[in-house]
Amino acid sequence: MAFTKKQKTVRYVIYSALGLAVLAVLSYVLVIRPLQIRHQKAQFDKAEANIDALALQIENTIGKPDDSKKVKSCSYASREIGKGPRGCGIQYGSVYGVKDSSSAYSVHQKLEEVLRSSSSPFSITYSSGKTFSPLMTDNQVQTSGYDIAADNSNIHCSINLTYAKSKNSDLLISSNSQSENLSIELSCGGPAMTEFFPLKD
Repeated sequence: MAFTKKQKTVRYVIYSALGLAVLAVLSYVLVIRPLQIRHQKAQFDKAEANIDALALQIENTIGKPDDSKKVKSCSYASREIGKGPRGCGIQYGSVYGVKDSSSAYSVHQKLEEVLRSSSSPFSITYSSGKTFSPLMTDNQVQTSGYDIAADNSNIHCSINLTYAKSKNSDLLISSNSQSENLSIELSCGGPAMTEFFPLKD
């Protein structure tokens, strides 16, 4: 049975559309997505480099911490069925033994001076503006923090300070050089197209 001219035109349009759809999918899988992943990986690498640079500036200004720890990991948000969205991040924690709330606030002020200096890789976008007061119990925790941003980066970064007794289990890391600790946690993270770092247990 011979096709009419109209039928041939319809078949041509359908096959052309299917061909373009297949081409679009292949272009995304083979070209666009790999480029997006490479760009996002470069963003995470830059965030890690900025954290390392800021940590060094903090150490040069405040002094060598009693302890420090850097963790790079990815995780999936939990859902009732299946995995949720994937996210990756870099955390650098350092801890200083302090005598009291005045010593803790002194370290806090020096940290802010570093952040506001022209050499800082980050700029402050938000500050909680909190100060520290004497700890009244062993379990009391006081926090302060900043949202920070680097140029040409869409990865969210922040700094969290935690003032607590050295034996408090809420601390990321702790020091026994003094009865009280001030921990500084630098972190950058966000959605990720692939597992750039090991999965968190």
